[in-house]
Amino acid sequence: MMLFQRRLFLELCWNTLSTLFLLLAVILLAMSARIVHKVETLTFATFIESLPIYAATAMHLVLPVAVLVGIVVTYGRASGDNEIDALRASGVHPGHLFTPGLVFGVLMSLLLLCMVDYAVPWAERQERRLSKSVDIGQLLVAKLSAAEPVALGGRHMISADRVDEGGMPRDIRLLEFDDERTLRSEIVADRGKILVDQGVRELTL
Repeated sequence: MMLFQRRLFLELCWNTLSTLFLLLAVILLAMSARIVHKVETLTFATFIESLPIYAATAMHLVLPVAVLVGIVVTYGRASGDNEIDALRASGVHPGHLFTPGLVFGVLMSLLLLCMVDYAVPWAERQERRLSKSVDIGQLLVAKLSAAEPVALGGRHMISADRVDEGGMPRDIRLLEFDDERTLRSEIVADRGKILVDQGVRELTL
């Protein structure tokens, strides 16, 4: 590979990597609210652990955009600085100018293929493992202690006026709706006990 080809290739790598990290940072900032909502009962260390998982799930979308931006910026700068015209005036074949871009595109395509085949499935498995580690019962009691209504499966909603010192909700209301969001039934109790089966994600009141 000629000297100017190596220079173009390195510039392609740098522009793509910087764009990739910038896009991932923006996406992770946008997804932070969702991550906190899903893992709000977890520790800060587990929250940090979830960041690369969510980054891997978005990699197959971010990488092609980063490659496109890297190629446009690199060859756009070379064209703006008249480097391409100078090389062509020096007798360099146009094919030599675009060889670094073609090689870079093939390598990024192989990387994207590996991401889709290995990284994304791994991230999905880790995301399911992370969601199963959430104590749903503790999360539900925490929301009920703040007198916040909680939707259960779309057709049911539960609320409580307070939670006593033993962690038992008081003055519970369980509402059941139909498909048109019309109230079908209402169950009221002075107190109740919440049991959650983490294996099947089933809640018993």
